[in-house]
Amino acid sequence: MRSLIKKCIDLNKPFHFAVTCETKESDKDGKYGYNTVLLKANELGGNFIKSTSAFPTSLISGYNENEYNIKVKAKFNNDNFSEELTNRVIDFASKIKTSDLSK
Repeated sequence: MRSLIKKCIDLNKPFHFAVTCETKESDKDGKYGYNTVLLKANELGGNFIKSTSAFPTSLISGYNENEYNIKVKAKFNNDNFSEELTNRVIDFASKIKTSDLSK
């Protein structure tokens, strides 16, 4: 993450930053939660980061945290994309479309 962000800054290129992760919604603010990662990305990227978003596997339709662990990777596909994931993708895409990255 750091090297990618540094590369964009060195190139003087604003960007949008998104992650997929296995963080449960209840752990999103924890030490390894996606909000922690996104906050760190914002700190590193400063004004170069136009927007951030996270797409956790715990939002997959039918996700059962007792059935998934680090050895069993949940996969995003058309059949299990939940309404919440869809809304996050639409929101993130909207932010990308409405921002002017050339400035």
